[in-house]
Amino acid sequence: MRWFIEKRKLWGRGLSAVDVYLLASVVVVPGTTLWTRDKRLRDVAQDLGCRFENG
Repeated sequence: MRWFIEKRKLWGRGLSAVDVYLLASVVVVPGTTLWTRDKRLRDVAQDLGCRFENG
């Protein structure tokens, strides 16, 4: 997971460990949509080009 955090420059973005695992899952599985109400997680997902929905 550390590799994912460093590669995607996620340090200091206000994400929890669970948030990072969710993002990694969405990145790895094509066509997956992330449902979240968390603004920070949503912003990072958008920056990474992940599909997301406001939950």
